[in-house]
Amino acid sequence: MANQGKYSLPALYLYVACMLFLFSWKANSLTETEALLKWKESFENQSIFESWVIPAQSNSTTASPCRWSGISCDDAGTVTEINLSFTGLTGTLQNLDFSSFLNLLRLDLQTNKLSGSVPSNIGLLSKLQFLDLSTNYLNGTLPLSLANLTQVYELDISRNNLVGEIDARLFPDGTGQSRTGLLGLKKFLQDNQLGIRIPEEIGNSKLLTLIALYGNFLIGPIPASLGNLSSLSILRVTENQLTGEIPANIGTLNNLTDVRLFSNNFTGLVPEELGNMSSLTVLHLAENNFSGHLPQEVCRGGKLINFSASFNSFIGLVPVSLRDCQSLYRVRLEHNQLTGILDRDFGVYPNLTYMDLSYNKLQGELSPKWGECQKLTLLKIAVNSIDGRIPDEITSLSQLVELDLSSNQLSGEIPKQIGNLTRLSFLSLKDNNISGTVTEINLSFTGLTGTLQNLDFSSFLNLLRLDLNTNKLSGSVPSNIGLLSKLQFLDLSTNELNGTLPLSLANLTQVYELDISRNSIVGEIDARLFPDGTGQSRTGLIGLKHFLLQDNQLGGRIPEEIGNSKLLTLIALDGNFLTGPIPASLGNLSSLSILRVAHNQLTGQIPANIGTLNNLTDVRLFSNNFTGLVPEELGNLSSLTVLHLAENNFSGHLPQEVCRGGKLVNFTANFNSFTGPVPVSLRDCQSLYRVRLEHNQLTGILDRDFGVYPNLTYMDLSYNKLQGELSPKWGECQKLTLLKIAGNSIDGRIPDEITSLSQLVVLDLSSNQLSGEIPKQIGNLTRLSFLSLKDNSISELGNLSSLTVLHLVENNFSGHLPQEVCRGGKLVNFSASFNSFTGPVPGELSPKWGECQKLTLLKIAGNSIDSRIPDEITSLSQLVVFDLSSNQLSGEIPKQIGNLTRLSFLSLKDSNISVPSSLLCFFLLLSFSAGSLAGVWSSKLGVMGL
Repeated sequence: MANQGKYSLPALYLYVACMLFLFSWKANSLTETEALLKWKESFENQSIFESWVIPAQSNSTTASPCRWSGISCDDAGTVTEINLSFTGLTGTLQNLDFSSFLNLLRLDLQTNKLSGSVPSNIGLLSKLQFLDLSTNYLNGTLPLSLANLTQVYELDISRNNLVGEIDARLFPDGTGQSRTGLLGLKKFLQDNQLGIRIPEEIGNSKLLTLIALYGNFLIGPIPASLGNLSSLSILRVTENQLTGEIPANIGTLNNLTDVRLFSNNFTGLVPEELGNMSSLTVLHLAENNFSGHLPQEVCRGGKLINFSASFNSFIGLVPVSLRDCQSLYRVRLEHNQLTGILDRDFGVYPNLTYMDLSYNKLQGELSPKWGECQKLTLLKIAVNSIDGRIPDEITSLSQLVELDLSSNQLSGEIPKQIGNLTRLSFLSLKDNNISGTVTEINLSFTGLTGTLQNLDFSSFLNLLRLDLNTNKLSGSVPSNIGLLSKLQFLDLSTNELNGTLPLSLANLTQVYELDISRNSIVGEIDARLFPDGTGQSRTGLIGLKHFLLQDNQLGGRIPEEIGNSKLLTLIALDGNFLTGPIPASLGNLSSLSILRVAHNQLTGQIPANIGTLNNLTDVRLFSNNFTGLVPEELGNLSSLTVLHLAENNFSGHLPQEVCRGGKLVNFTANFNSFTGPVPVSLRDCQSLYRVRLEHNQLTGILDRDFGVYPNLTYMDLSYNKLQGELSPKWGECQKLTLLKIAGNSIDGRIPDEITSLSQLVVLDLSSNQLSGEIPKQIGNLTRLSFLSLKDNSISELGNLSSLTVLHLVENNFSGHLPQEVCRGGKLVNFSASFNSFTGPVPGELSPKWGECQKLTLLKIAGNSIDSRIPDEITSLSQLVVFDLSSNQLSGEIPKQIGNLTRLSFLSLKDSNISVPSSLLCFFLLLSFSAGSLAGVWSSKLGVMGL
């Protein structure tokens, strides 16, 4: 009766006030259409509202909104649902006239960008059954008028910024006669910034099946009235500041499946009655101040999937019901004082992925049955009193990522097959009595993410190989990696490691391969990483053979001390920011086979003693700032297969015996200032595959100094001072794909044998003194896409239908422009300026030019072309540059040329062309926007009427 007296009068006041309000707005209420349009006006450019328009023959009082997006109606045409969820709405609810929607059953505005408060007149929606305003930016308090929504069964305003408290008056008063309050409520969800207590009256909403109040600032105890909610299935009050004990009557709720209480300040004992809930699948008790025993029958129903009680003060036995609870998926009991026998109290869990029992008082041994938990990704039993050996069966857990058995009393050997756990990224066995050794960890190409900081190197003092290459590891290389004093192989390449190289690497005296390439390592290569040269050093990379740090961000010099690692066979430091010279001490490395320091900022000269290293096969010095002469001693390297000297500032002669051993495959010296003759040893160097000598000042006779190369694919001799003729022997280089000899003084004719190079893609013979005809069979080179013969004295063309680029500038060509160049439809770039071509452009050949649909550049200036510009030219929609200057053209420019929207350069100067007035705007636009209109203003400009 006390409760009845306390709540009936305020409830009556609320009811009367609402009724008065209902009568007051009725006369002034808008139609549903008008209300929706008014709300639409408060938003800016929302695409969801595109259908919210009144037909031309209707008005706002007669038009129906039932076909509008997000609106549903009943058979009478009354709006019953507004669903604008996931539409990106930005605005407020203040302009939505709820008084116009008295028959609304569902309002779903979830996952938008609504802001402002929840309007108090939302309580007018007395027939509403479903309200979802979740995942927005709403603020303010919960309006008391929500108590009028007596039929609503789901109320979700979670994931907003609501403040204040949950008012007790939102719920029925418990008399059974209340006309207000959330009587029909089944699902009540919040995740906001609400404070104060959970009201006891929540237990009067008898139909509740779900209460989710997590992620707020709620205080006080769980109301005992929740024990009255016989239909309750889910209770989530995590991440609040709740206190007190769990009401024992919670254990009477047989429908409970999901109870989440973690991250609060609960104290005392957990009621044993929780073990009565046979439908329980989730129980989270973690991160509280519970004490005493855990409910022994927590898995009575055999359905428990997720169980956490970590970070409390539980004592006593592990719940006995866990042993046969095969439904378990995730268990966290760490940081308590639980007791039990590990091999007795835990069974086989076919679905288990996560088990953490660390920091308890468990005893017993690791059962071989753990190997049957095939889905396990994490197993932690650290800091207990487990003894015995690690069973071999553990190594069958192919999904295992973390295994922590540290600080126990384990003995025996580590199973040798543990190296088969390719997903394992964290393993700690420290503080045990284990005598065996892990000799290899190979987790390369496994997609590992994370850092190396959690790898306990002190547990692997006998490790011989550590291979973590090609993963996504980040962070720095830990300094305690130096504890691996027996390590022979270390590969951390192709990750996302940063920081500097730890000096402790100097302790890895037995490592023969050190590869930390393709990361983001900074700093310098410390001289102390290498032996001191006295012969008595106990530290430094004494056994190092392969040293790979390429593609990082290292700076500073290459230390002279690197030459004290006498066993080095491979040094790869390319792709950094290294400065200074190559250390002369490298000349002491008699076993060195590969030296790669390309793409740095190295300076100085190449040490002559490099030429004494008879085992050198691969020397890559390109893209640096080296100067001076290349030592003739490099010609002594009879095993050399690769020599890259390109893109430096070298001068003087190239070593004449560079191919002394007849093994040279790849030779580049381009973009330097070399002078003197081409190395004589190249003539008979049949091993050559790729040669680049362009952009120097080399001299020689082309048909004397170069021979036949059966494996050659790429030869660029452009921009030197070579003379002589093109030898027919070039036709024997059957694998050639590129031949460039531009910018020299080559004369004579192009030999027919060139046309037998069936693999040729690029042929550049421009800017020489060639004469005669182009061999007619050149059309047989079906792969040829780039041909440049400009600036020669060539007089006749062959078949050129497969080309994409053709340069014929400054030759002695005459006759009509070649029609076959468009036959394949591939031509992109054509220039034939300053020849003696005649005819139209080209009159009867114009249909063929229409086939050049990919053409972007057409230059035929300085010829003797007459007649008109054919209309077909205007179909070249890709055309960017069009140069017809210095010809004998006449007539009008085709009007359709204005359709060439990509055209940015047009030159018609020194021609007798008239321009129709309709093209005035086109030419003005071309002139002023691209700045590329040349010579179009002829004496015929008067046609424009200017």
